Amino acid sequence: MDNSRLAYLSDLIKSHNHNLVKTFHKVELPNKDICKYIWQHDNDGYTIYNSNTACFIDKNSGFIYKLSNAYADNDFEKHCTLYDIRHKFGYRIEIPKHAEVIVMNNKKYLYTVVLRPNSQIGLDYHIDIACGKVNTDYFIEFVDTAVPLLHGLFEIGRRFNSGLPEVFILPTKRLHDDIGYFFFDFKRWKHPKNKYIVDNIDNLIYMMNYCNKNAGTSIDVEQVTHYIKKSWIIE
Repeated sequence: MDNSRLAYLSDLIKSHNHNLVKTFHKVELPNKDICKYIWQHDNDGYTIYNSNTACFIDKNSGFIYKLSNAYADNDFEKHCTLYDIRHKFGYRIEIPKHAEVIVMNNKKYLYTVVLRPNSQIGLDYHIDIACGKVNTDYFIEFVDTAVPLLHGLFEIGRRFNSGLPEVFILPTKRLHDDIGYFFFDFKRWKHPKNKYIVDNIDNLIYMMNYCNKNAGTSIDVEQVTHYIKKSWIIE
Protein backbone atom coordinates (compact mmCIF):
# COMPACT_ATOMS: atom_id res chain seq x y z
CA MET A 1 0.00 0.00 0.00
CA ASP A 2 1.14 3.55 -0.79
CA ASN A 3 2.34 5.05 2.51
CA SER A 4 2.61 8.62 1.23
CA ARG A 5 -0.74 9.52 2.77
CA LEU A 6 0.31 8.04 6.11
CA ALA A 7 3.54 10.05 6.07
CA TYR A 8 1.59 13.20 5.18
CA LEU A 9 -0.87 12.73 8.06
CA SER A 10 1.92 11.86 10.52
CA ASP A 11 3.78 15.06 9.66
CA LEU A 12 0.65 17.13 10.21
CA ILE A 13 0.09 15.76 13.72
CA LYS A 14 3.76 16.19 14.64
CA SER A 15 3.82 19.79 13.42
CA HIS A 16 0.53 20.87 15.02
CA ASN A 17 1.04 23.48 17.74
CA HIS A 18 -0.64 26.34 19.55
CA ASN A 19 0.82 29.07 17.34
CA LEU A 20 -0.48 27.38 14.20
CA VAL A 21 -3.95 27.16 15.71
CA LYS A 22 -3.86 30.80 16.83
CA THR A 23 -2.74 31.98 13.40
CA PHE A 24 -5.30 29.87 11.57
CA HIS A 25 -8.27 30.93 13.69
CA LYS A 26 -6.99 34.53 13.97
CA VAL A 27 -7.87 34.73 17.66
CA GLU A 28 -5.99 34.35 20.92
CA LEU A 29 -6.68 30.87 22.30
CA PRO A 30 -5.83 29.41 25.70
CA ASN A 31 -3.35 26.53 25.62
CA LYS A 32 -6.08 24.04 26.49
CA ASP A 33 -7.47 24.61 23.01
CA ILE A 34 -4.42 23.01 21.38
CA CYS A 35 -6.78 20.34 20.01
CA LYS A 36 -8.66 22.82 17.85
CA TYR A 37 -8.73 21.72 14.23
CA ILE A 38 -6.99 23.30 11.27
CA TRP A 39 -8.30 22.60 7.78
CA GLN A 40 -7.25 23.25 4.20
CA HIS A 41 -8.16 22.17 0.68
CA ASP A 42 -6.59 21.93 -2.76
CA ASN A 43 -7.38 20.35 -6.11
CA ASP A 44 -7.02 16.84 -4.68
CA GLY A 45 -9.18 17.12 -1.60
CA TYR A 46 -9.61 18.32 1.95
CA THR A 47 -7.38 18.00 5.01
CA ILE A 48 -8.42 18.49 8.64
CA TYR A 49 -6.15 17.91 11.61
CA ASN A 50 -5.28 18.67 15.22
CA SER A 51 -2.71 17.30 17.67
CA ASN A 52 -4.49 13.93 17.93
CA THR A 53 -6.07 13.26 14.55
CA ALA A 54 -5.40 14.00 10.88
CA CYS A 55 -7.67 13.15 7.97
CA PHE A 56 -7.41 13.58 4.22
CA ILE A 57 -10.54 13.34 2.04
CA ASP A 58 -9.70 12.60 -1.59
CA LYS A 59 -12.47 14.30 -3.54
CA ASN A 60 -11.42 12.67 -6.81
CA SER A 61 -11.53 9.04 -5.67
CA GLY A 62 -13.77 9.04 -2.59
CA PHE A 63 -11.02 7.55 -0.40
CA ILE A 64 -10.69 8.79 3.20
CA TYR A 65 -7.33 8.46 4.95
CA LYS A 66 -7.27 8.95 8.72
CA LEU A 67 -4.67 8.75 11.49
CA SER A 68 -5.94 9.08 15.05
CA ASN A 69 -5.18 8.09 18.63
CA ALA A 70 -8.87 8.57 19.51
CA TYR A 71 -9.96 5.01 18.86
CA ALA A 72 -10.93 1.85 20.71
CA ASP A 73 -9.83 -1.76 20.21
CA ASN A 74 -11.83 -3.61 17.55
CA ASP A 75 -13.27 -0.38 16.11
CA PHE A 76 -12.22 -1.23 12.57
CA GLU A 77 -13.10 -4.92 12.89
CA LYS A 78 -16.62 -3.92 13.93
CA HIS A 79 -16.84 -1.53 11.00
CA CYS A 80 -15.80 -4.36 8.66
CA THR A 81 -18.44 -6.68 10.10
CA LEU A 82 -21.07 -3.95 9.91
CA TYR A 83 -20.22 -3.58 6.23
CA ASP A 84 -20.31 -7.35 5.65
CA ILE A 85 -23.89 -7.64 6.95
CA ARG A 86 -25.22 -4.53 5.17
CA HIS A 87 -27.33 -6.53 2.69
CA LYS A 88 -29.04 -8.41 5.53
CA PHE A 89 -30.62 -5.17 6.77
CA GLY A 90 -30.35 -2.86 3.74
CA TYR A 91 -28.19 0.14 4.58
CA ARG A 92 -25.26 1.93 2.90
CA ILE A 93 -22.06 2.84 4.73
CA GLU A 94 -18.41 3.60 4.01
CA ILE A 95 -16.39 0.66 2.69
CA PRO A 96 -13.51 -0.33 5.03
CA LYS A 97 -10.29 -0.99 3.11
CA HIS A 98 -7.29 -0.99 5.44
CA ALA A 99 -6.26 -0.50 9.05
CA GLU A 100 -3.01 -0.70 10.99
CA VAL A 101 -1.71 0.50 14.35
CA ILE A 102 1.14 3.03 14.18
CA VAL A 103 3.38 4.04 17.10
CA MET A 104 4.33 7.71 16.99
CA ASN A 105 5.68 9.91 19.79
CA ASN A 106 5.26 6.92 22.13
CA LYS A 107 1.53 6.85 21.41
CA LYS A 108 -0.53 4.35 19.47
CA TYR A 109 -2.44 5.67 16.47
CA LEU A 110 -4.87 3.85 14.21
CA TYR A 111 -4.36 4.47 10.50
CA THR A 112 -7.45 3.65 8.44
CA VAL A 113 -8.46 3.84 4.81
CA VAL A 114 -12.11 3.74 3.81
CA LEU A 115 -13.90 4.33 0.52
CA ARG A 116 -17.13 6.21 0.19
CA PRO A 117 -19.76 4.19 -1.72
CA ASN A 118 -20.03 5.14 -5.38
CA SER A 119 -16.53 6.69 -4.99
CA GLN A 120 -18.06 10.09 -4.17
CA ILE A 121 -17.30 11.95 -0.95
CA GLY A 122 -20.95 13.00 -0.72
CA LEU A 123 -22.86 16.12 0.28
CA ASP A 124 -23.63 16.74 3.92
CA TYR A 125 -26.52 17.84 6.08
CA HIS A 126 -25.62 21.52 5.82
CA ILE A 127 -26.17 21.36 2.06
CA ASP A 128 -29.64 19.93 2.73
CA ILE A 129 -30.34 22.90 5.02
CA ALA A 130 -29.05 25.41 2.46
CA CYS A 131 -31.23 23.83 -0.24
CA GLY A 132 -34.34 24.10 1.94
CA LYS A 133 -34.80 20.34 2.23
CA VAL A 134 -34.84 20.14 6.03
CA ASN A 135 -38.41 20.00 7.34
CA THR A 136 -40.73 17.57 9.11
CA ASP A 137 -40.81 15.13 6.18
CA TYR A 138 -37.02 15.23 5.98
CA PHE A 139 -36.69 14.00 9.55
CA ILE A 140 -39.43 11.40 9.08
CA GLU A 141 -37.48 10.07 6.10
CA PHE A 142 -34.29 10.11 8.16
CA VAL A 143 -35.94 8.05 10.90
CA ASP A 144 -36.97 5.43 8.32
CA THR A 145 -33.51 5.38 6.71
CA ALA A 146 -31.84 4.85 10.09
CA VAL A 147 -33.89 1.80 11.11
CA PRO A 148 -31.91 -0.77 9.03
CA LEU A 149 -28.62 0.66 10.29
CA LEU A 150 -29.77 0.53 13.91
CA HIS A 151 -30.57 -3.16 13.46
CA GLY A 152 -27.05 -3.63 12.09
CA LEU A 153 -25.45 -1.77 14.99
CA PHE A 154 -27.30 -3.84 17.57
CA GLU A 155 -26.30 -7.01 15.70
CA ILE A 156 -22.64 -5.99 15.97
CA GLY A 157 -23.09 -5.19 19.66
CA ARG A 158 -24.39 -8.73 20.22
CA ARG A 159 -21.67 -10.41 18.15
CA PHE A 160 -18.85 -8.59 19.93
CA ASN A 161 -20.58 -8.32 23.31
CA SER A 162 -19.88 -4.61 23.24
CA GLY A 163 -21.60 -1.25 23.40
CA LEU A 164 -22.60 0.82 20.39
CA PRO A 165 -20.76 3.73 18.72
CA GLU A 166 -20.37 6.86 20.81
CA VAL A 167 -21.15 8.85 17.66
CA PHE A 168 -24.94 8.80 17.36
CA ILE A 169 -26.99 8.18 14.22
CA LEU A 170 -27.88 11.74 13.22
CA PRO A 171 -28.41 13.61 9.92
CA THR A 172 -24.91 15.04 10.39
CA LYS A 173 -23.55 11.49 10.13
CA ARG A 174 -24.96 10.67 6.72
CA LEU A 175 -24.04 11.97 3.28
CA HIS A 176 -25.72 12.02 -0.11
CA ASP A 177 -24.23 10.83 -3.40
CA ASP A 178 -25.75 10.14 -6.83
CA ILE A 179 -27.35 6.92 -5.55
CA GLY A 180 -28.75 8.13 -2.24
CA TYR A 181 -27.86 8.56 1.41
CA PHE A 182 -25.15 6.64 3.26
CA PHE A 183 -23.85 6.71 6.83
CA PHE A 184 -20.29 7.13 8.11
CA ASP A 185 -18.07 7.45 11.20
CA PHE A 186 -18.47 4.37 13.40
CA LYS A 187 -16.01 4.45 16.30
CA ARG A 188 -15.54 3.93 20.04
CA TRP A 189 -18.20 1.25 20.51
CA LYS A 190 -18.71 1.95 24.19
CA HIS A 191 -22.19 3.46 24.53
CA PRO A 192 -24.52 1.26 26.64
CA LYS A 193 -26.97 -0.59 24.39
CA ASN A 194 -29.87 -0.06 26.80
CA LYS A 195 -29.45 3.74 26.56
CA TYR A 196 -28.52 4.08 22.91
CA ILE A 197 -31.99 4.63 21.44
CA VAL A 198 -33.14 7.01 24.18
CA ASP A 199 -29.94 9.07 24.04
CA ASN A 200 -30.02 9.11 20.23
CA ILE A 201 -33.62 10.38 20.28
CA ASP A 202 -32.65 13.11 22.75
CA ASN A 203 -29.90 14.24 20.37
CA LEU A 204 -32.31 14.29 17.43
CA ILE A 205 -34.81 16.38 19.40
CA TYR A 206 -32.05 18.83 20.29
CA MET A 207 -31.02 19.01 16.63
CA MET A 208 -34.56 19.70 15.44
CA ASN A 209 -35.10 22.43 18.03
CA TYR A 210 -31.74 23.96 17.13
CA CYS A 211 -32.67 24.01 13.44
CA ASN A 212 -36.00 25.68 14.15
CA LYS A 213 -34.32 28.34 16.27
CA ASN A 214 -31.20 29.00 14.21
CA ALA A 215 -31.75 27.78 10.64
CA GLY A 216 -35.25 29.06 9.92
CA THR A 217 -36.80 25.58 9.61
CA SER A 218 -40.36 24.65 10.61
CA ILE A 219 -39.98 21.10 11.88
CA ASP A 220 -42.89 19.64 13.85
CA VAL A 221 -40.73 18.28 16.65
CA GLU A 222 -43.63 16.65 18.49
CA GLN A 223 -44.78 14.77 15.39
CA VAL A 224 -41.29 13.53 14.53
CA THR A 225 -40.59 12.53 18.14
CA HIS A 226 -43.80 10.50 18.27
CA TYR A 227 -42.87 8.81 14.99
CA ILE A 228 -39.35 7.99 16.21
CA LYS A 229 -40.60 6.32 19.37
CA LYS A 230 -42.91 4.12 17.30
CA SER A 231 -40.30 3.30 14.67
CA TRP A 232 -37.10 2.81 16.65
CA ILE A 233 -38.06 -0.32 18.54
CA ILE A 234 -34.95 -2.43 18.11
CA GLU A 235 -34.70 -5.87 19.74
